Amino acid sequence: MALSSLAALCSSPPPVSALPDPPAISGLNGLSPVADDAAAPNASLRSCATLHEIRQLHCRVAKKGPTHGNELIAKCAEMGTPQSIDYALKVFEGWKEGEYVAGSLFVCNSLIRACSAAGLGDRAVLVFVRMLEMGVAPDKYTFPFLLSACTRASWIREGVQVHGAIVKMGFAEDVFVANTLVHFHFECGDVVDGRRVFDKMPERNVVSWTSLICGYSRRDCPEEAVSLFFDMVEAGAEPNSVTMVCAISACAKLQDLKLGERVHSYIGDLDIEPNGHMVSALVDMYTKCGAFVTAKHIFDNCVERNLVLYNTFMSHYVKRGMAREALAVLGEMLEQGPQPDRVTMLSAISASATLNELFFGKSCHGYILRNGLQEQDDNINNAMIDMYMKCGKSGLACTIFNSMSNKTVVSWNSLLAGYVRNGDVRSAREMFDEMPEKDLFSWNIMIGALVQESLFEEAIKFFRMMQREGIKADKVTMVSVASACGNLGSLGLAKWIYHYTEENAFERDMLLDTALVDMFGRCGDPRIAMQIFEKMEKRDVSSWTAIICAMATEGNGKQALELFKEMLCQGVEPDDIIFVGLLTACSHSGLVKQGRQLFQSMEEIYGISPQVVHYGCMVDLLGRAGLLEEALDFIKSMPIEPNDIIWGSLLSSCRTHKNVEMAAYAANRIPELTSDRTGIPVILSNIYASEGKWSEVAKVRLQMKERGMHKLPGSSSTEVNGTVHEFSSGDESHLEMSRVAQMLDEINCKLRDAGHVPDLRNVLLDVDEHEKKFLLSRHSEKLAIAYALISTGQKMPVRVVKNLRTCSDCHTFAKLVSKVYDREITIRDNNRFHFFKDGFCSCGDFW
Repeated sequence: MALSSLAALCSSPPPVSALPDPPAISGLNGLSPVADDAAAPNASLRSCATLHEIRQLHCRVAKKGPTHGNELIAKCAEMGTPQSIDYALKVFEGWKEGEYVAGSLFVCNSLIRACSAAGLGDRAVLVFVRMLEMGVAPDKYTFPFLLSACTRASWIREGVQVHGAIVKMGFAEDVFVANTLVHFHFECGDVVDGRRVFDKMPERNVVSWTSLICGYSRRDCPEEAVSLFFDMVEAGAEPNSVTMVCAISACAKLQDLKLGERVHSYIGDLDIEPNGHMVSALVDMYTKCGAFVTAKHIFDNCVERNLVLYNTFMSHYVKRGMAREALAVLGEMLEQGPQPDRVTMLSAISASATLNELFFGKSCHGYILRNGLQEQDDNINNAMIDMYMKCGKSGLACTIFNSMSNKTVVSWNSLLAGYVRNGDVRSAREMFDEMPEKDLFSWNIMIGALVQESLFEEAIKFFRMMQREGIKADKVTMVSVASACGNLGSLGLAKWIYHYTEENAFERDMLLDTALVDMFGRCGDPRIAMQIFEKMEKRDVSSWTAIICAMATEGNGKQALELFKEMLCQGVEPDDIIFVGLLTACSHSGLVKQGRQLFQSMEEIYGISPQVVHYGCMVDLLGRAGLLEEALDFIKSMPIEPNDIIWGSLLSSCRTHKNVEMAAYAANRIPELTSDRTGIPVILSNIYASEGKWSEVAKVRLQMKERGMHKLPGSSSTEVNGTVHEFSSGDESHLEMSRVAQMLDEINCKLRDAGHVPDLRNVLLDVDEHEKKFLLSRHSEKLAIAYALISTGQKMPVRVVKNLRTCSDCHTFAKLVSKVYDREITIRDNNRFHFFKDGFCSCGDFW
C-alpha cells in the first residue's frame, strides 16, 4: 500500500457538504442497477446461499445494463470467505471515480469490516483509500473497522496515520472510535499513546475502561491494570465479564492472593454473572497464588465447565506435579465434559510422561491420531517424543520424529534430551552432530550430559565450541561448566570462568553462586569461595554444603563447624548431604569428639537416618585418629551391611598406623563383597611391603594378576602458561626431563642440608637402598614440582594435581621446598588439598 496516498487523502478529506446528492432509488436492498427495471432481482439476491448463485444472478442482471452492485458487494462481504471477499472487491473496483449512489458508505464499511475480519489488512486499507478517492466520507463506524485491520496486521505506521485522520475529521471524541484507538495502541505496544487517548476522552464507557485495563494486563503492567480496575469502580462504571477476566488475570501475574481475593469479591458485590472464562481466570489466579484448595473449590462448584476451564485446571495439575489428578480430569472430560483439544492432550501427554505411564501415553497417542490433532502441530509431536523417551521407548519416539515433515530445533532437542535422560550419551552425541540447527538448549543438554558422565574435559571442549559458534551462554551453561571445572581442579580455568560470568553480566542467583563456590572449593581456593559465598543474598542448604565442603577439603574443620552453627542460626534445615561434608571436615582435622556429636545428632536432633556414606565417614574419622579398635567395633555394630568402601577406609587407616593384623582381617572381609576395586589389594600389598613381608606381597599381586587387575600408576600434573604437563612416577619421557633431573638434584642437596632424610618405607619394592632412594626421588609429584620451579618466576605459586594419595615423603618434600624456595605449593591428591607455605601444611600433618 502506498503510505503517501493514504497520508495525502487523510490530510484533506472531502467535506460531506460538497458531495453530490444521491439519486433517488427504490430501495437499498436491491442491486441498485442504473436502469429502474433491474430492481426485480432483489428478492433473488437475498435468497442466494452460495457465491456461485450470486455470480449467476450478477451475470443475468449485468446483461440488462451496468449496475453499482451495492447489495451484491454487501452480500459477498457478509459471507466472509476469501473467495466472496475477492469477488466483492472486484465489483467494488469496477466503480467509476466520482460515481456516488446511496448506500456506498455502508458498502465500503462492510468491505473494510470483512477484510479486517479475514485478516486482509492491506485490502481493508486499500478500500479506505479508494472510498476517499471516490468522495465517500467515512463515518464513526469506518475507523473502528479500519483500525481493527491495522491492529490485526500490526501496521503501526498506517494505524498512526489513521489516528491522524480521525483527529482531523473530528471523530476523536467519539467514544466508539476512541475505544478502538486505545485498543490499537496497546495491541501495537504503544502504552503511552493508548493512555493519552484514554485520558483525553470526554466520555468513557465500560468498553473504554476495559480496553485500558486489558491493554495494561497484556502488556505486563499488571499493577497498573489492577489500579485502574479500582479507579473504574470508584468512578461509577460497572465492570463486565471481560473487565473481570482481565483484572483477575493481572492479579494472577502479580501472584498477589489478597489483591486477587479483593477483585474476586466485586463479582458478587456488583451482581456480575460469572461465565466460563471468568471461572477459568479465577482458577488460574488462585492456583498461581498458591491457593489450590480455593481453586479446586471453584472448579468443583462450577456447573457449566467449558473447555478452557478444564484445560486450565489440567495444566496447573501438571505444573504442580499432580499428574494422576490431571489424568483424572481428562477422564471426566471424556465421560461428560467437552471434547479434548490439542491443549488438553498436551497436558495429558505431559502427565503420562511424568508418571512413566506408557499405557496412558499410548492411549493419548491413539486419541490424537483418531482426531487428527497431530497434523501441522509440532508441539503435539514434540510432547509425544518426550513422553516416549521418558517411558524408555526410544524406538517409538524415533518413529514419530522420522514421520515429522517439519522437524524444528525443539523436535531435535526433545529426542536429544531423551537420549541423555536414558543414559545413552553416545546416541545423543551422534544426534547432536546431525542437527541442522542448534540452539542454546541443545548445547546445554550436551554439556550437562558430558558432566553427568564425568567427561569433564569434553564438557569444557563443547563450551569452547559453543562460543566459537556464537551461542551466548546462560546460567544453566555456566553451572555445568563450573561443575566440570571443579572436577578437573583447574584453578586457572576456574578464575577464567568466574571472570566470564562477571564480564557478561550474568544475573547472579543462588544456583549459579553455589556452583561457583563449589568450583573454587574443588579447585583449592577456599578464599575466593568464601568471598562469593559471603556476597550471596540468599543461601539454601546446598550453598552452605558447598562452602562447608570447601573448608573440609582444606582441612579447616573448625571453620566448617562454625559455618554449620551460623546456618542453623539463620533457620536453614540441614539435610543428609551436609553431614557428609561436616564429618569429612572433622575427619581431615582430627576432630573426633565433634564428629561423634554430629553423627549422634543426625537422628536424635534432626531426624536424619544415617546412610552408608555417613558410616563410612565415621570409620574414616576414627581410623585417621588411630582409634582402629573403635573403628572396627563401629563397623560391627552398624545396622546396615558395610560395603567395600568402608572396609577399604579401615584398611587405609591400618596402613597409616601400621596395623598389619587388622589390615589382613579387613582385606579378608572384602572378597565376600565381590569387590573388583583395584585399590583394595594395592593397599594391602603396600602394607605388607612396608613391613617387609615380600612373600605376602607376592601372593596379593598374584591374585591381582589372576583377576586381571592392574595397579594404577602414580601421575601428577602441573599447569604452566595454560599448558598442562603430566608426569608419571619413574617416567623420564618429558621433553624437559634433563632440566627436571638437574633441578631435582639441586633440591635434594638443599633439603639434605636442611636435615631431610628420605623415608624409604614409601618405596614398596624389594630392591636395595640405593635403588629405593632413586625411585623415591622420581615420584610424580616431585617431578611436577621441579618442573614448575624451573618454568615459573620466583615466588610464583606452584599447583600440582595427583591421581593418588600423596605419600609421607613427598608431603615432607613439599613442606621443605615451600620454605627453602619461598614458594606456596598446593597439591591436590585423590583425597584432599594440601596447602604448603613456609614449611608447614594446612593439614597439620594429619591426612
